[in-house]
Amino acid sequence: LYLSSRCRFSVFSYLVGSLGVFFFMRSEKVDFSVSLTASLLFQTSIGLFVNSQHVDIVRGYALTPWLLWGLSHSFLTSWQRVGMPALIVACFLLGSYPGIIVPAFMSAWRGVRFNCMNSKRKTKRKST
Repeated sequence: LYLSSRCRFSVFSYLVGSLGVFFFMRSEKVDFSVSLTASLLFQTSIGLFVNSQHVDIVRGYALTPWLLWGLSHSFLTSWQRVGMPALIVACFLLGSYPGIIVPAFMSAWRGVRFNCMNSKRKTKRKST
């Protein structure tokens, strides 16, 4: 790829990642203004700029919020939504740097476990 196309692709990855942060925060019932602020701050995060010369690392970093959103408990409550997380995981596996895949899935797994434990606690509180 030429340098200008790499820059365009990196900027597009930043935008996609910030949208992922916004959707993830909104799925966790965070206020709109806080979600918007978090998505704007994600575009200035150090993980994107430190590895800006490596397009695949930036792409994996930008897809991580989408991975967290797709595997969040609030998104997976309906069985009709199983296809979207599968698509996100496939994009993440095919398009990101191999060194990012294992830590991202470990983080996502911890997030899924945390959300599942919190949802069990909330249902116990409602029933008592």
